[in-house]
Amino acid sequence: MTILTFCLTLDALLLLAGVYGFSTGSLSSTPPTILSAVFGFIGLNMLTGSLYSYHKTRTWLADTVRTSGEVIAHEGRESTDSFNRETKREYTVYYPVVRYRTQTGQTVSFTSSVGSSTPDHQVGEEVGVRYVPNDPGSARVDEFFSLWLVPLVLTCLGAGMIIASLGLSCECLAP
Repeated sequence: MTILTFCLTLDALLLLAGVYGFSTGSLSSTPPTILSAVFGFIGLNMLTGSLYSYHKTRTWLADTVRTSGEVIAHEGRESTDSFNRETKREYTVYYPVVRYRTQTGQTVSFTSSVGSSTPDHQVGEEVGVRYVPNDPGSARVDEFFSLWLVPLVLTCLGAGMIIASLGLSCECLAP
């Protein structure tokens, strides 16, 4: 049984247990209890996603080789700040465009999937690159955030939701 299958099975069982508990009246249907269940469910799914993403990244890394590449440009993409609805702020996110040479001598260029509001690398700067030998287009910049951003964000958000769920559960149990 894979990690993903196990987590999804556990998720389904907990969801069924919650639905059963609410429908039979063995779980209180007060707003804090319902909110606790929703936060717990969302948090568990985020943690499941983080485990899946972690496993996928580890598997990908095991298949890759490391080489060096050169930042040849920055691709700017317009983005909108969606956190503040009153004053939407538009800004540019810069993604490094990297060129590297494979083990067979093929020259490949790719745009990183991780960007920032100011360029992290200067044009001409050397960066580490990881790629699958039979799929040079799968390359990524060999840096922590380029590799681990998704599992890290999902783990932090999922853990926060679980902690909030537990806090609400404790509030529900208090006399």
